[in-house]
Amino acid sequence: MAASMAMLCVFLAAAAVFWLLYGLVVCPRLVDEGITVAVEHDGHPLLYHWPKAQLLAYRNVLASNEASRWFNRYLFHAERIICCLALMYAAGLAATLFLMR
Repeated sequence: MAASMAMLCVFLAAAAVFWLLYGLVVCPRLVDEGITVAVEHDGHPLLYHWPKAQLLAYRNVLASNEASRWFNRYLFHAERIICCLALMYAAGLAATLFLMR
């Protein structure tokens, strides 16, 4: 059970790092460049909407040397990273529950 709790903490930390970087790096850069992205979504954007259009606009304003920084690479691949971590957590939890029977 400790392994599944550790995996949950890793998943939550990865999501928190993404949203922190998104708020501190992507949003200010788009505002500084004067770029507005009009994307329709239902509900609260942090809960129901992955900011693909905003990240694409951010990627387009980056210079080639800026795109290779670690946090930009993480921002561009965070959706896949977080989905993989969620699947790993679910698989680990299912295995733990199966073995506890």
